[in-house]
Amino acid sequence: MIITCINQKGGVGKTTTADTIMSYLKTKNIPALAVDLDPQANLTTAFNANMSDAIMDAFSDNLDMDSLITHTDKGDIITSSNRLRDAGEVLSKTGREFKLKKILDKVREEKKYEYIVIDTPPSLDILTINALTATDKVVVVAQADVYSISGLDKLNEAIELVREYTNSNIKIDGILITRYNSRTNLSKNILQTFEDIAKQIGTRVYSTPIRETIKIKEVQAQQGNIFELYPKENVTKDYLSFVKELL
Repeated sequence: MIITCINQKGGVGKTTTADTIMSYLKTKNIPALAVDLDPQANLTTAFNANMSDAIMDAFSDNLDMDSLITHTDKGDIITSSNRLRDAGEVLSKTGREFKLKKILDKVREEKKYEYIVIDTPPSLDILTINALTATDKVVVVAQADVYSISGLDKLNEAIELVREYTNSNIKIDGILITRYNSRTNLSKNILQTFEDIAKQIGTRVYSTPIRETIKIKEVQAQQGNIFELYPKENVTKDYLSFVKELL
């Protein structure tokens, strides 16, 4: 199964969510592959991996399976690099939306991954369209603020176009609310708004929002696994509930 974490707005916890899904699968010894499609390479950094141009070479039809996948202590990953900023120039021919799908189809032929988890850039560009074309499930990661709400319509329109033209099986599995503060009326009202929007677009809000905490930044600083570093923290319980609901 391929899972894509998406939002055209940055700073909502998209990379953290992709990293956490992979961390959970690692703790369960489930074979999984992370794919970093963001030129900022934050997921690559989270895996303590070196940046690589392998995915850009693969987009250019120079697919080298040995160099494509990097093996780390946190798991396997197709790393990113700044060269992905130029992906639009490489992905300019007919069928360009299907490039990543073809690469991952080849990966799944040769490797026995049960899950592939894709992190996308904070935009609806050709890289994101490639991810949506290749994916089975979409996780919309949204911060508990009004700006995240305003972008959902445009995001849903993009997914509907993908469903019509390049991936009829795509499914928005749910909306994950991050940086949630249950003590404020604002967060509660925003959560209700998300639930109303989710019904309108035929999906759901995951039952457990992810609470705001400094522990997330500490995990990032240590490039660690939240389920191993802070197994008893509330935020870990939040993510555990989400991942179980997703999978």
